[in-house]
Amino acid sequence: MNMNLLERGAHALEHQDYTSAYQAYRTILNEASQYSATQLGKAHYGLGYIAQLHHDWPNAIDAFQHACKFLPEESAPLLGLANAFNAVLSDIDALTTLRYAHERFGSDDNVSYAYLQQTITMGKTDTSCRLIKQLLSSKQNELFAMVLLDAIKLDQGLIENQHIQRASALIKHYQALPQPNQPLTLASLFYALGELSYQTHDFVIAHKYWQQANTCQRSLCDFNTQNMVPYFESLLALTHVENVYHERTVIPFTPIFIVSLPRTGSSLLAHQLVQHDTDHIANAGEVTYLSEIVNWLCQQTQHPYPACLAHLTPTLINTARNMYAQRIGIHRHNTAFIIDKLPANFQSIPMIVRLFPEAHIIHLTRAYANTAMSIMRNSFGANEPYFCDEEELFIYMNHYHQTMMHFTQLYSEHIIPVRYEALVQDLKDELEMIFTRLGLILNVKMDKDHPAITDTSIRTLSALQARQPIYQTSIELAPYWQSHFMRFDHISTAHKKPT
Repeated sequence: MNMNLLERGAHALEHQDYTSAYQAYRTILNEASQYSATQLGKAHYGLGYIAQLHHDWPNAIDAFQHACKFLPEESAPLLGLANAFNAVLSDIDALTTLRYAHERFGSDDNVSYAYLQQTITMGKTDTSCRLIKQLLSSKQNELFAMVLLDAIKLDQGLIENQHIQRASALIKHYQALPQPNQPLTLASLFYALGELSYQTHDFVIAHKYWQQANTCQRSLCDFNTQNMVPYFESLLALTHVENVYHERTVIPFTPIFIVSLPRTGSSLLAHQLVQHDTDHIANAGEVTYLSEIVNWLCQQTQHPYPACLAHLTPTLINTARNMYAQRIGIHRHNTAFIIDKLPANFQSIPMIVRLFPEAHIIHLTRAYANTAMSIMRNSFGANEPYFCDEEELFIYMNHYHQTMMHFTQLYSEHIIPVRYEALVQDLKDELEMIFTRLGLILNVKMDKDHPAITDTSIRTLSALQARQPIYQTSIELAPYWQSHFMRFDHISTAHKKPT
């Protein structure tokens, strides 16, 4: 009977029946005397997993901590605990947990890789390098490919000829197999060799590798950007609606939304804002809380976004405000402001204004040619065609540009425009402008080229770049890239509605 309950919980989890799984695991814990330590540990782990899925991080932490106690010979509870700590921005706790996991299970490459990613996000470069050296010998080809890319971005000196030879051999091996086969591993290998070629200024070869990487990722996409045309047309059809300032529930902070395209410097900007006023500003990073609440409002009104905007009641607005405050509040640490920097939130600006008229929206832009080149050379987790296909990206950027021109006209009083190029060239002036708009004072003496760096975590592709001293080469394109990507800059001068 004991094992049946565990099996029942596992079966329910597999079929996403979380209520039944929860009941099975709770029954085991309520009858603890009838079960072994291992069985109790698995029940705690199951509850932690369910809490994690529902973003119930306090209960996830509690459950995983109990699972660690009952399952000392298993690494999964420690990995789950570290993930939960990260979710509530307890970075030091996550690092401590993963360091301990690595000490206990150092031969487990998956544990070492999790520890590596934690050290990268926290800027622990020396430890990252040691872990990379270990993991470049991993027998897991997929893990090797991902670590190779990390190594090249962190320190090219970590790469030896044997690693390049192994990458080349793996590419030939996978390409010889029937398609599709390991497209993400292939993509990682292509991105890695492309980055290596880029750093040695062999731009033609780098571009070839990146195109091959993009092709691998494109094969995983199940839609085209053209499918989004009706949606973007509905955004352009929105008109300014007088925001009725009825009595809204008070939330204990003011949201700051940084909206942008990917690879425009949002990690750099958020990092700088926090490090220059940690008493008032926290950074939740790229979280999906807003989109989840938009989906909930669509369900409640029975209208898709953006049509649902016309059907929001004061009760729905206040409920949504409270939901958002509760979810993102775990990242806040009692600060007056918190940053939500998911790039795709640009589509939700009308909803942001309706739900949070007090919010500040920073629209961060970067020259489209530079942005396009940076997107094509980086691997994104989501299988979205406009992040791995130049033609799809060109269409998407047109829609983005037209949408933001329209929203800027409608909601100019809510939007703070910031250009990446200005941020890089005049960091202090740009930060002073933003702080003034926030009602804060930038009172930290800064060296323009070497601003103070604090020990904050960065959980995006820019984890390494955002920590480096500000350098202006990031706003320049070599002639080869100018000739290939300059058409993207014409988007900003186009007035014709994209088709």
